[in-house]
Amino acid sequence: MRAAPIALAIADGGATFASVHDKARMGDPKVLAIRKLVEVVPSTELQQAMPSHQTTLKIMTADGRTLTNHVAVVRGSALNPMDAKEVEAKALDLMEPVLGAARANEVIAAIANLDQFGPLSGMRRLLQT
Repeated sequence: MRAAPIALAIADGGATFASVHDKARMGDPKVLAIRKLVEVVPSTELQQAMPSHQTTLKIMTADGRTLTNHVAVVRGSALNPMDAKEVEAKALDLMEPVLGAARANEVIAAIANLDQFGPLSGMRRLLQT
């Protein structure tokens, strides 16, 4: 992971797929100021660990404290799956910029009721941009 998306998430109090891919947003002076304070250090030990995709976040505060959080099993992985509402929220975050909110929600509803949707050829209309 690069430091810029982390800086943006800190500046905004969170991140979306769209926000971390917004190059103009990455140039925001507030994001750039935070970016100077962020260092991403890869860990060979964590990269080789099982299960994979572990991460440890360390924050060193201005007053000298170190805050640490280790995530052994990332949310959304097979060992720590998301629930249906989390999957829907993630799908909406990914689809809305492309399809618009109404159609993205229509796709999510159609998939939730796939057994009642009818011919899958009808999904084409929902997915075309």
